[in-house]
Amino acid sequence: LWLEFGRFSEGSQHDLRGAEAAYRRATELVPAHAEARLFHGLVLVRLADYEGAKAELQAALSLDDGKAT
Repeated sequence: LWLEFGRFSEGSQHDLRGAEAAYRRATELVPAHAEARLFHGLVLVRLADYEGAKAELQAALSLDDGKAT
């Protein structure tokens, strides 16, 4: 649910801060959710939080099981 709220905030509402909060909550609830970490990392890049983005994107890559398309 938090992942979808983040997508809505980012896409329809153009609310990067709201999207970041939603993606962060999604990763807190399910730390092993690679997609949530990916989207969180990408929105952090757009917010110029490069250190945070690097950590999230590395976490997403480490969780990828090779099935991502």
